[in-house]
Amino acid sequence: MAIQRSQPRSGKTPTTSPLFFHEIDELDDEARRSADYEARQSSRRWETLTKLGEDLTRPEKKRLDKAKELQGKMKEYQEALLQARTIQLSGPSDRVLSAFRDYLGGEAREGSGLQSAPIISGRAKDMLNKEDGLVALREVVDEDIFSILLRNHWVFQKRTTLDPLDRTTMYKGQHVVWTVAQLAWCAPQSS
Repeated sequence: MAIQRSQPRSGKTPTTSPLFFHEIDELDDEARRSADYEARQSSRRWETLTKLGEDLTRPEKKRLDKAKELQGKMKEYQEALLQARTIQLSGPSDRVLSAFRDYLGGEAREGSGLQSAPIISGRAKDMLNKEDGLVALREVVDEDIFSILLRNHWVFQKRTTLDPLDRTTMYKGQHVVWTVAQLAWCAPQSS
């Protein structure tokens, strides 16, 4: 999946001043202390606040505007948070990227006797060539080089499909972990 890594629109995480929250608190306090029953009810029920906020002469209009402004700030914050998390994701492995490129570029058909034809054409055909815009949507696991080597060249793989274009093979990742653990245990320890 291609996701564009970019900075938040403003270039930094959105902030809200304490004065903004102070204004909201004061408006809420005024409504609670009000002699007007509907004003007090507007603090308890969103529906009442929105109904009274339609009247430009009522104080609820200002409270409703502040609530909408806060909602916008929260949305902006959520977007910035999502972008920050996306930036932290690592790119896909070379093996996965190569498999996708072969499949989408039509090279996967070459060994099967079928005519080679790309699956995606036009401007989108080069989407996998820009590696800085790609992320792997998986949990990052700290792996050593030996585990990666074994995983990429694991002998005990099996195919579960009859599709000649699907070169996917399956193996149990736990077997790689066990093998690395056994070899580490058997390896001479330096003192």
